[in-house]
Amino acid sequence: MSAPILEINAEHPHPRHIQRVVDLLAGGALVAYPTDTYYALGCDLTSRKGIEKLYSRAPSRAERSPHSNERM
Repeated sequence: MSAPILEINAEHPHPRHIQRVVDLLAGGALVAYPTDTYYALGCDLTSRKGIEKLYSRAPSRAERSPHSNERM
């Protein structure tokens, strides 16, 4: 299964790309996004399916410390 890669310009985001990400997150998908030093995984915090997928990708971290729950 391959994941779509969408490049989103921070200054001029394309509405169709933003809507695609919103739809994916609403369906329980995970997204990867760059930070200052590495890539992070994110999900919709109101999606049980998304949260379960996130924890299944990092079980050892889930056991020792909580994930960040930044809201955009």
